[in-house]
Amino acid sequence: MVNLLGKNGYHVFVGVRRQESATEWNIISKRRQHQIHPVMLDLTLKEHIDSVVTEIERYSSEHTDMKFAGLVNNAGIGCHRPIEN
Repeated sequence: MVNLLGKNGYHVFVGVRRQESATEWNIISKRRQHQIHPVMLDLTLKEHIDSVVTEIERYSSEHTDMKFAGLVNNAGIGCHRPIEN
């Protein structure tokens, strides 16, 4: 989804939990010339959430052509079996 949004001209902030993932997204962004911005984000830590909000506000004030379009939460636990019986 990130690559599709980036390909279509969206500025995409990607929440990551490890610096290695941020580095990978920076490489992808540069290679594909997309506006992908990795941010450290652990949704269980309020300080991470506050930091991401501040980063998005800062970025959008510097890029006045950018509008906030939405938020995709891709975090979760994979389940490879029926959830209900």
